[in-house]
Amino acid sequence: MLRKFQDLALSASGIPHIAYSWISVPDSIGEIRHAYKEGNDWVIETVWQENRPWLLPISFTLDRFDRPVVVFSTLSLIRDTSYLFLLRFTGQGWKLDTVDKYFVLFCPYSLKVSENGRIHILYEGFFYIFYAFERNGIWEKEGVTGIQEGLDWADLLLVGEEPHIVFSSPMELPTYGYKANNLWHFELIDTLLGFYPSLARNREGRMLASYSDIRGICLARRNFVPIKERERLKKGEIGIYPNPASSFFTIRLPRSAGHLKIYDIAGNLIRVEELKGVKELKVSLKGIKEGVYIVKVGKEKRKLVIKR
Repeated sequence: MLRKFQDLALSASGIPHIAYSWISVPDSIGEIRHAYKEGNDWVIETVWQENRPWLLPISFTLDRFDRPVVVFSTLSLIRDTSYLFLLRFTGQGWKLDTVDKYFVLFCPYSLKVSENGRIHILYEGFFYIFYAFERNGIWEKEGVTGIQEGLDWADLLLVGEEPHIVFSSPMELPTYGYKANNLWHFELIDTLLGFYPSLARNREGRMLASYSDIRGICLARRNFVPIKERERLKKGEIGIYPNPASSFFTIRLPRSAGHLKIYDIAGNLIRVEELKGVKELKVSLKGIKEGVYIVKVGKEKRKLVIKR
C-alpha cells in the first residue's frame, strides 16, 4: 500500500478527521479514505475507489454540521480524462459530485465551506487558476487568471461568501486576489519571489499573507502592491504603492537614482529625498496635506494621491 496525500480537520468538539488518498500496489487500485477518532480508536472508511487512477493532492474540511467534505482530482488512465471530484457526507451517506472534467490535470489547492453552507474551491488546470462554488445544487466555475510554469501553492479565504485568494509560482511574484463588482482584482504582496503563501484575516478585517522567500518566512499585511505597479516593474519603470497613500508610500526602483522629488499639483517642490542608490525606499508623508502630488525620479513621473 502507498499513501499519497492527506489533509486534517478538527470538529467543533476537537475530534480529528483525516482524509487521504491510498493506492494499492501492485493492482493499482486508488482510494480516498476518511478516518476519525472514536474514543481511543480510529475509524477508517473507504469513500471512493477506482482502478488505475493518477491521484493528485486533496483538500479536506468539515462543514457547519461537522460533516466531512473532500475535494480531489484524478486522471483516469482508462478514460484519458482528468476529473475534479467533491465528496461529502450528507448524514445518510456519501455523495459524489463532478465539479470539473477535461483532458488536462487539475490540482485542488483549497476548499472552504461558508457559514451558510456553500462550498468554495480554488484549483489549477493547465496553467490557469479556477474558482468554483455551488449554487442551488449546480457548480459554477470561472477562470481567475493565467499563470506561468504552474502554481507552487494557493490559498482561499472567505469573507461571508466573498472569495479572497493568494498564489505564487516559480515565475510569479506572490499575489493577492479578490472579487469586487463581479471582477477579479489583484495586488502584489511582495516584489521578490515568494513561495507557498497562505492567507488570514485579523479581527480588524485586515488581510495578512505569509510566505517564504530568500529572507526566510515572511508575513505581509495589506497594503499590497496594486497589480499595475507589478507591470511597471516588469517594464523597468518605477513603482509606487500604496496609492492612494495616507502616512507613507514605498517606491520601488528598477535602477539606482540620485533623488526623489515630490511636487504639488501647482508645480511647487514639497520634499526631496536622497535615494543613495537604494532600489526600494519607504517615504514618510508626515507634514504633507491631502491632495494630488507628482513624484519625480530622474525623468520619470508618477501621480500620488494622499488621502486620510
